[in-house]
Amino acid sequence: MQTTSVSLQNPLLSIVVPIYNTSQFLDECLASILAQTYQNWEALLINDASTDQSATICKAWVKKDARFKYHVLPRNGGLSEVRRCGIDLAIGDVIGSVDSDDFLLPNHFETMIETMLDHDADIVLCGFRKTYGDGRFRKNALNMPEGFTWVHPDLLIEAYIDKRITGSIPNKVFRKGILEKDDFPTGRMLYEDYAAIIHPIVRAKRATHTGLCTYCYRQVGSSITHSKTFKHYHDFCVLASERYQYLDLCEKKGLITAELKEKLLIFPKKAILEHFYYAMQHASTPDEKEQVALLGMQIQTLGFLPIRRGFHVKMMWMSLHKRITEHRLRHLQSEFLK
Repeated sequence: MQTTSVSLQNPLLSIVVPIYNTSQFLDECLASILAQTYQNWEALLINDASTDQSATICKAWVKKDARFKYHVLPRNGGLSEVRRCGIDLAIGDVIGSVDSDDFLLPNHFETMIETMLDHDADIVLCGFRKTYGDGRFRKNALNMPEGFTWVHPDLLIEAYIDKRITGSIPNKVFRKGILEKDDFPTGRMLYEDYAAIIHPIVRAKRATHTGLCTYCYRQVGSSITHSKTFKHYHDFCVLASERYQYLDLCEKKGLITAELKEKLLIFPKKAILEHFYYAMQHASTPDEKEQVALLGMQIQTLGFLPIRRGFHVKMMWMSLHKRITEHRLRHLQSEFLK
């Protein structure tokens, strides 16, 4: 794995824009890219075989500004396939992203690039502004101080706690080579970003927060965060199991000690047990019930048993264990953040 230097004062930024049937919001998204105060960019519009007017809108923006580059996938492959394609096509020194139903404040990428250069960071992230259909917005309450920088092991700790450094790709920019296409799972998995983000976190030496909320996440009532199915619970359980096992690799790389690994295991363990239980409750077809049985056997290979009785009491205990562990880990970090 080779990383690209971003010591240049004006690095080329490749912006990956995944598009699937978002014509209602696409113009606003692309207009927010064009309005960026940072001008040295290419925007890769990756159409995941949309069936609405997205293609027409994309072609109009390509004619308007040559920095917009349009690519259409031959068939619908899902978000992972789009992100993999975008990374393949990117020629920039830095890779960013914006989902096509979201939009950006005008200074978004300028502050991200400035932060990367000022702090020699491999990853830069910002806070979210959740926007609603009636014009209201709410800033992410977990926004961080300007220029706050994590190094290992704190960087990995934050990724596993999954609050200050979340499993989201679009609110981050990456030095090219830190985020790779194979970080994204193949196949039609949900929560692709949650699966992918841990890999660049491990590769990175430094991650820095801009201290600003410049990424505008559109809160759509019908989004997947509001209606979960068997597949949501099943896929998240699978990915949390992978995170659980990934800590062994982190220990071997010397990023964490064996003692710290044992502390961090509680975070994916609770997610595994919680999502397995709800997958079990939502399994209604023979195929889904078979998937649950296989998943249960996989969980047992991790060294613990799925919860089948007393679920809510055990979840309350694990939540308390998580909070205590998080508090103790926070105690080891900067007094400034307490």
